Amino acid sequence: ELGAQDRTTLGRAYSAGVSNVGRYAHATAHGDLTLERLHFGISQSVSSPAISTSAATVGGTLCLTVSYPTPIWSDAAADEYADGLVRLLELAAADGEAGSRG
Repeated sequence: ELGAQDRTTLGRAYSAGVSNVGRYAHATAHGDLTLERLHFGISQSVSSPAISTSAATVGGTLCLTVSYPTPIWSDAAADEYADGLVRLLELAAADGEAGSRG
């Protein structure tokens, strides 16, 4: 059972969270260093979702980080989740491009 009473999942087997910090609105160049990407994750404590996606945009690039607690999620299940997320974003981008031509 993966429900609310399951002690191994602490009732969060079917939960997901998204944290979006939006566009990085600060300077990205500091001397010889340039910030090109920013990845972060939210806490995976007992009150967190079963899987989470964190998002930030730096210089027009969307940066996504997927984090999850084991053993609630296996590496294979998290990879499948991330692959599905990428497919959805690619479909949305293609649809947006088709709509902007129309």
